[in-house]
Amino acid sequence: IAGRRDQFFIALKARLGDEHPLSTVGLLASQWRMLIQMSDVGNSSASAMAAVLKKPEFIVKKNMVGLRHWSRKQMQEGLKSLALADQTLKDSTFDAELLFVNYMSQTWSSPK
Repeated sequence: IAGRRDQFFIALKARLGDEHPLSTVGLLASQWRMLIQMSDVGNSSASAMAAVLKKPEFIVKKNMVGLRHWSRKQMQEGLKSLALADQTLKDSTFDAELLFVNYMSQTWSSPK
């Protein structure tokens, strides 16, 4: 697992380039919120879930994978720790990239 996680971070860094971690934090927060909303809807088809959430069906379909990988508690904890990382990034002199990598390693290291 550690090797796959390292590969993930290398790919993430390559994908983000010079993007500031705060912009990525916002993107991840929206994903966590979407997953939590989807779990609230329950076990429904993608089209039914999309109608309830007022989101395009293709977005719901792509995010349905996350429902299999994360428990609701993990999603809530992920969003909570992301909010903490966001606040820390804004309020501190810590290296933003280091804080972001720390958040990602904590979040992605705990299986369902």
